[in-house]
Amino acid sequence: MRRAAPRLVVISVWGGPAVPPLATIEGMRVFKDLPRLRTLWITNFPSNENYAALSDLKQLRELHFEMALGNRSDLEVLRRALPKTRIMAGTGEGWVGGELGGGSP
Repeated sequence: MRRAAPRLVVISVWGGPAVPPLATIEGMRVFKDLPRLRTLWITNFPSNENYAALSDLKQLRELHFEMALGNRSDLEVLRRALPKTRIMAGTGEGWVGGELGGGSP
């Protein structure tokens, strides 16, 4: 009997200071092919990343940014593109604190 593939429901991606970077926001578009992915944590990514590239991740219910210095216009695009997703952001920079809307808690 064949075993079912594991259900990946949470992914945490750390950007870190690697050169070249080990992961990019743009590269995370491949996560759209994980239909059961519900939560994505993004940590330590620079402000020059295209955060709007995450708009294809319609299956998400939670999207967390920690020390990810995106810009408000990208986040507005995400909020409109992912209305069922609860988007949270927290940094020491005062970027966008707290919940940005979308989904229900």
